[in-house]
Amino acid sequence: MKNLILYLTMLTIYGCNLSGGSYPSYSSASSSCPTKPTVTLSENDVQEILLNEQPLTKSGYAIPSKATGYKFAAKSGERISLSSNNNICTWVYSPDNEIISGDKLPKTGKYIIQVSALKDKQKFDLKIKLLDIVLTQDLALEIIKKWYKAKPLIFAPPFDTALVEQLTTGKLYSELSNSDSSLSWLKKYNSYYTYNKSEIINVINFYNSGKQGYIKLRVFEELYLHTPKGINQENSGEFRNSYIYYLNSDNGVWKISSYEKIP
Repeated sequence: MKNLILYLTMLTIYGCNLSGGSYPSYSSASSSCPTKPTVTLSENDVQEILLNEQPLTKSGYAIPSKATGYKFAAKSGERISLSSNNNICTWVYSPDNEIISGDKLPKTGKYIIQVSALKDKQKFDLKIKLLDIVLTQDLALEIIKKWYKAKPLIFAPPFDTALVEQLTTGKLYSELSNSDSSLSWLKKYNSYYTYNKSEIINVINFYNSGKQGYIKLRVFEELYLHTPKGINQENSGEFRNSYIYYLNSDNGVWKISSYEKIP
């Protein structure tokens, strides 16, 4: 049977009643599939699955008179890829019953894939895979803004290491987590930074290769290093600098892996 690659396409569809609600859905397995399911998907026939970057294959038999469902969790911005070795019909339901357009999942929450056969009994092998969130310039800029917003909580009490884990990975995470890190130095010498102002002046350049990317930007900061002897003047004041921030995907989440000052 011809291999069918199923990507989400927007159709004006309503069907499948779960938890008392009417769910919009889509169908893309075949041009002959109905624009809405002809059978109701029972909650007892929905199996919860865990998806990641590795394809998950679900096998079974589909018939026109009964539906099978797979529920999975996804983050906003992730994409889904479906492929099957047979002519089955599929519909996907978003967490809040919104119609999905394209392969991008619009919200964080639980999604449901409904599977049924167009006619006769069909054995199917359905490959399901979550694709990483695409790093765009807007997303990269949002991550850097979160970093600057978090710095007053990272480099001063409470020295929030949870924010370090949330926003950094790779080299930068190691540099901030080891015993010789700047955070360890601040704690050891009873010192901390305050930030009166942080502002991204402009984006200079952006690049994304798929699994990693970078953003160059110019930043203004007014910061002060407080020590037991008072403010360290050498490391305090107003600074305008250009930086390149490198970003890597960490289990599907884009984080800062390193950065450096540039001319």
